[in-house]
Amino acid sequence: MAHKLANKIVSNIYDYRTHDTVLLPLGVTLGDNSEETMDFPFAQTYIIELLQKMNKKTFYPCVLRGFPQINKTGQDGKFSSPWTIIQWYCTANTNNAYVATDNIGPFEDVVRCINSTKPTTQHGLCVIRESLYKKKCPASVKDKFPLFPYCKHHRTVCPGKTCT
Repeated sequence: MAHKLANKIVSNIYDYRTHDTVLLPLGVTLGDNSEETMDFPFAQTYIIELLQKMNKKTFYPCVLRGFPQINKTGQDGKFSSPWTIIQWYCTANTNNAYVATDNIGPFEDVVRCINSTKPTTQHGLCVIRESLYKKKCPASVKDKFPLFPYCKHHRTVCPGKTCT
């Protein structure tokens, strides 16, 4: 998107394909920590549109997430792909995070938020954070404590680095 803003010639559509758990860091980077994001994201799709206000020449990314599901009636055996309302974050220049309105946020605030989620260690996102300790995520499976759902997901995504 930064290339587009700099008037460089770039593709209009970026296609990022990946396997199931590799999509989780994208959701985490956007601050989307809903149950659908933390769950196994089979066939989920994120679309990020770059919108522009013509009168102001300012840009606003719009993030959408969709996934296939069986129609509610279930009788026809067909799938639909609804676009879900997700709660993702932007970071103001005061470093305060806020929820993007209608899935749209100012470009600079989106970039600031993404940069604030960059990993600080060589293990990337697979480092147990203090927030997980606060959720009482046991440090080891040897202690036989029951796991909270968030800890289970974290262990699934990062088995070699956290909660092992």
